[in-house]
Amino acid sequence: MDNEKIFFVIKSKTDEYCFTNVAFMHLDGKSAISKKRMLYRYLYKHNPIKNVLLETAGTVDLDAEIKFQLGEQHFSIDIDKKQIEKIRDLYKALFTIGETCKEINRKRNVLLQSTDNVQKMFNLRELSEQAILNLPEIINQTAQQVEDYANQLKN
Repeated sequence: MDNEKIFFVIKSKTDEYCFTNVAFMHLDGKSAISKKRMLYRYLYKHNPIKNVLLETAGTVDLDAEIKFQLGEQHFSIDIDKKQIEKIRDLYKALFTIGETCKEINRKRNVLLQSTDNVQKMFNLRELSEQAILNLPEIINQTAQQVEDYANQLKN
């Protein structure tokens, strides 16, 4: 695709995985009988990364595993333990992307809630005249309560 760059490719015995700046792709090679393979593409903007884990190889194991969830799909990819430095870099990148997705989602929720609250505030036709006259005081009290709560969370 236009402006898409490949950052990391992993090939296993049956599958291939590709991380780009736009999406994660999985070329599924489940069947050893058939040469047909299915290509799955998961756009990051629709499938947030979470639950990133790195399972290092033991003394007997020949591979390490990178595990993560992309949207609702779970992945566990075996990687030769000789590639441990690259695996660590991939782990760090996936973990950082996952944390960034959480923060974006948190900010999105705050924005949606704020928009909803502002919408409700402008629906003044349903309020009595006395309530409208008390709005500045109510807004100041609410702002103070929000600020107090935010300060409590910091501590």
